[in-house]
Amino acid sequence: MRLPKSWLQDYVDFNVTDEEFIERMMWRGFELEGVEKELKDVSGVITGKILSMEKHPNADKLTVCQVDLGDKRAQILTNAKNVFVGAIVPVAYAGARIGNHDFTVASIRGVESQGMFCSGQEFNLSDVEYPGAEVDGILILRENTPLGIPIEKAIDRDDVIFDFSVLPNRPDCNSIIGLVREAAAALGQKMKTPVIPHIEGEGDVNNLVKVTVENGDLCPRYTGRAATDLKIGPSPAWMQRRLKEMGMRPISNIVDITNYVLVEYGHPTHAFDLGTSSSGTLRRARRW
Repeated sequence: MRLPKSWLQDYVDFNVTDEEFIERMMWRGFELEGVEKELKDVSGVITGKILSMEKHPNADKLTVCQVDLGDKRAQILTNAKNVFVGAIVPVAYAGARIGNHDFTVASIRGVESQGMFCSGQEFNLSDVEYPGAEVDGILILRENTPLGIPIEKAIDRDDVIFDFSVLPNRPDCNSIIGLVREAAAALGQKMKTPVIPHIEGEGDVNNLVKVTVENGDLCPRYTGRAATDLKIGPSPAWMQRRLKEMGMRPISNIVDITNYVLVEYGHPTHAFDLGTSSSGTLRRARRW
């Protein structure tokens, strides 16, 4: 079961080092499967500011950029059309690594390049998560972004994800809340109980949805709610981020909230379109 550190800190005061937390969880029967960085497969990429731009003397489509990396300067060649003097961008400086690619100093038609500028695609970002991330070109960072800092810090993707093994006798821990409850005990902290506001609806749900349960012995209780006047669109950036940390792909606000509830509470839910599924029957599967 994956447990992002930032999600854990919503409910528990994290008062130890990562290593001590892992050891305390181990003594409670939760073996560590691994620890991941949120921005996985990326290292050594830092922020830089473009100071000047000149045409490559031997290549019409390349531009030679002088870049301020905070504590040093670098020369980067690019063919991107959206960069400009003063832009703060991610720089895969020599020694950086993205996926299986290691960046080194290279000579392109007689001019040295000490790395490469990066797009939002390299970091698996959407426009919702960081404005301009899906642009056809280089990711332009916010104007006030400090220079020379790791890109994961610049785009707020510096979380740590613990992955614990949950034994068959502890299905209650196959959720964020369940695992946090154990983490609180391991840390000697009091868990902050989630506050779920009550939303009072109007009308009678039975006038909108009809559900028939044929096999009450297998499904003694099935509940549902109806919501109208909804607008389908992207889910909030914070929700997309957490779903990605759990290994899920954000799809839309309606689908994402059902997956979020499943992950956080361990309770499966499903959204149906009232326009096509205003009634349904719960029954055994049938052979055709």
